[in-house]
Amino acid sequence: MAWYFPDPAPGESLEHYLQTAKIVSFAIALTAVTAIFTVAIGCVIVWVMKGPAYVADPYPLQDSEEPANPTESGST
Repeated sequence: MAWYFPDPAPGESLEHYLQTAKIVSFAIALTAVTAIFTVAIGCVIVWVMKGPAYVADPYPLQDSEEPANPTESGST
């Protein structure tokens, strides 16, 4: 992580520079883990609320292979 930081300012100790890099990398890692955990909880909630998939009962049509013509049945 320290490679992505600019060089320490003149007068700044290397220990302070590395500690800052360590804190920032820990903060980034913690933020990423928290985001992943939050998305996982959301996925579990959606999964539980959807429940198992059911197939509806078949609905037999009154007319054979084709739907009825609305002009023949008298409805408009």
